[in-house]
Amino acid sequence: MGELKIAWELGATVVRPGQTLVVCSPHRLSAMQADEIKQRIAARLPGVEVCLLPEVSQVLVYEADDDGSTVDTSS
Repeated sequence: MGELKIAWELGATVVRPGQTLVVCSPHRLSAMQADEIKQRIAARLPGVEVCLLPEVSQVLVYEADDDGSTVDTSS
């Protein structure tokens, strides 16, 4: 497999330990590529859960409120 390159385009997004980073890729990825991307991101963001969604082109961060609802932290 060739070198895997990840472009970081989060701008001013802040991700804190305990949050989940949802990373969307516009590309189709094999399971091996997806695992490698998740591991590389997780290594840079300790305590952050990484969820990777292939064939989508957005990045979002969310955290559950005490009542289980979603709190929008992307703006």
